[in-house]
Amino acid sequence: MAVRYRKSVMAEAKQGLVGALEKADDFATATVNAVSGTMEHTLKGTRALGKELGGLMFETVAGLVLGTAEAGMKADNAAKSIMIGSIRGAHQVGRDSLDTVSGVAASLVKSMSHAGGNIVNAAQGAVLGAIDAARDCGLNVEETASAAASGAVHGASEIGPEQAAMVRQVLTPTVAGVSITIREPMERAGA
Repeated sequence: MAVRYRKSVMAEAKQGLVGALEKADDFATATVNAVSGTMEHTLKGTRALGKELGGLMFETVAGLVLGTAEAGMKADNAAKSIMIGSIRGAHQVGRDSLDTVSGVAASLVKSMSHAGGNIVNAAQGAVLGAIDAARDCGLNVEETASAAASGAVHGASEIGPEQAAMVRQVLTPTVAGVSITIREPMERAGA
């Protein structure tokens, strides 16, 4: 049952974005607005926490990435717009934590890889989007950008060590003049 639910979440996110882009003159703005609404709806409509919330967000982001790929958006522009919209949507419902930012960035990189996009460009776009959204939402810019960078590196590490090294290299020490600190995910006891 959970797999069907997640597939429907991914399909719904993709369809919503593709529908918005079909009517749009400005893909970036239309993507930000559609993603913000999708994230707000997704996060408001769930009580999920931890891994369950992470899975729900991954499926949502995966659907959004597929929608931008279908529309022909470049990886960096798509990732930036999805990150801005994700943070804005999460901010609207009070769920704009650094864990959310990191999770969206990891999902962006992994989903972009599955969609055949450039993960390095996606990682850069995610961090640039996090910087813009942090400024717009009044969040700490360095912490938000670092959370996005950490998530992007983590997502790339799940693809492979070479990919993680490439992503890490382009995201440190600064992006757009913002100092980046990559934090490694903590291992759980007994893992």
